[in-house]
Amino acid sequence: MDQIAADDDVTSFLNDRFHPWFIAPEGKNGVAKEEVFFLNHDGCLLTEPTSPKTAAEWIITANRASVANETGSDIGPLLPTPQWKFPISDNHPLNAICNR
Repeated sequence: MDQIAADDDVTSFLNDRFHPWFIAPEGKNGVAKEEVFFLNHDGCLLTEPTSPKTAAEWIITANRASVANETGSDIGPLLPTPQWKFPISDNHPLNAICNR
């Protein structure tokens, strides 16, 4: 994942369109190591979680997330709700509240 995030096109994509959170693999309860998922500001998934192998795969997924965000076509909450090993507020998008 580090190599993918270091790709110039991926870095530009992240900086231009998203607020990225890079989380160490200690995340548990449904969040696999090296898994990417995109949430809108309400914590709803914009694409299915995925484990891209290349920058090109990552950009394809990120483009789908951008379109879903612009059209309001999220796919619901991230389930099961992850339990993070760092403090965040209850209404933070990483808590996958997804108030649909």
